[in-house]
Amino acid sequence: MNCPPDKPISCRADGHWSNDSVDSTAPEVSSIRVRQIPATRETVIPAKGLAHSGRVQWLRDPADWFDVRMEKSFRVDETPAGVAKGDSVWEFPETPKADQGVEATFEMSEQIAGFPRFTIDASAGTIVELMAQESHDPKKTRWLDSCFFCWSRFICREGVNVFVGRTSR
Repeated sequence: MNCPPDKPISCRADGHWSNDSVDSTAPEVSSIRVRQIPATRETVIPAKGLAHSGRVQWLRDPADWFDVRMEKSFRVDETPAGVAKGDSVWEFPETPKADQGVEATFEMSEQIAGFPRFTIDASAGTIVELMAQESHDPKKTRWLDSCFFCWSRFICREGVNVFVGRTSR
């Protein structure tokens, strides 16, 4: 790129700066500054615990809910489905039919920013829909989904799978 190494990319001599509202900046008044805020430390933070779990009966194709939020797509049985098996380890029942599922809401110690990750030992083809939300009041709604519709779909291979989700829409 035709830009001095100590200047921001908006100082390009050809003036082209795509994907932004900045056309160009004058090199004589522009500079790259030393970072004053330290880089973010990435650490794995385990869930504080399982807030609740239950079984889901899909009344429609699950894609109807996840893709377009079609009402009356499912029914939730609030009978706990998850069993603690150790520190940050839970076991959930398999669901042999396509219209069955399990829901689980995990609680963190505090609100954090990051990329949710999990390890699952599952049958080939198991589908996990991961919804990450900034906050949740289970007294208002058990189903963890807000107006942000932030979710990721994971399809498992046979055996142990490790997945990392996204947190942006």
